[in-house]
Amino acid sequence: MIGSAHANMPESGWWWNASEAGRGYSIEIQDNQVFVAAYTYDLNKQPVWYYSSGTLTGDSTYTGRVVKAVNGSCFGCSQGTPQSVDVGSITIKFNGAKDASLTIMGYTTQITRFDFANGDNTRYPNACYGEWSGVYGSPSYPVYYGERIKFNTTYIGADGTNYLQGYRTGSSASIALCSYDASTGYWSIILDSSTSYYQFFLFKFTGFNRMEGTHWTYLKTATLSGSGENWVAFRTASKSFVQGQIAPATEKSDLVVNPATAQAIANARLAQDKSLAELNKRGTPVLPQIQDILSRQLRALSAIQK
Repeated sequence: MIGSAHANMPESGWWWNASEAGRGYSIEIQDNQVFVAAYTYDLNKQPVWYYSSGTLTGDSTYTGRVVKAVNGSCFGCSQGTPQSVDVGSITIKFNGAKDASLTIMGYTTQITRFDFANGDNTRYPNACYGEWSGVYGSPSYPVYYGERIKFNTTYIGADGTNYLQGYRTGSSASIALCSYDASTGYWSIILDSSTSYYQFFLFKFTGFNRMEGTHWTYLKTATLSGSGENWVAFRTASKSFVQGQIAPATEKSDLVVNPATAQAIANARLAQDKSLAELNKRGTPVLPQIQDILSRQLRALSAIQK
């Protein structure tokens, strides 16, 4: 098994076609409502903007009318009453969280979410930077567990593989590695979870700040097996923040914990990992490609911990 199925959740933000310089689209989605603003040029090459708003016709489609805003007020001018002129139709077919086909006033183009700050966040090694807060489990039980992992530096394995290195938030000893496998198109994370267990995450990015896939907890002396559980996580701190710069993040203060309490927490973590490892053994056997990815990560992790 590789990954898990997920519904389409188009991202709000700035969209563009990289080959159409000077033109772009702001798409905001709240619940099932969408607002689209297009900034472009008219036949006289003068700036003009259009907008459309309405209800999504599905989790991945929007069709509505396009209006042109005219007679608006400039900055510092007395406020007037702008007018809206209907100029045609618009259809957006979202092919994923960051890719869509757009037809506006008869013109069709392919657009993607505009990544202007991350150096192409869709590719390793940049994609995993920051802190990720996620949950794993299944609606079938339903029991869920959480994890927070930070990636703040790079590491190159002995075989030349590029990794992002990090750790469980609050525990630098719980080392984590993230890597991208071009042969499968999947990212993966290995986390040194507790004294006897690893956690392994296999996923794809379904947004700039969202990953979805499959999670396993397994005994360090055993091999990965079973179909795992659902995993979804969101970026809760930016790359620049975890590297010590002033940048966006969601951060909670640490609690002061006495040694006895800390040991009790560690014991509880170990018991949880043991329980999950037994659960994760069930289901479809793990594909050889996944075993290969995990083996490379384990070699890199072992080299770091020596």
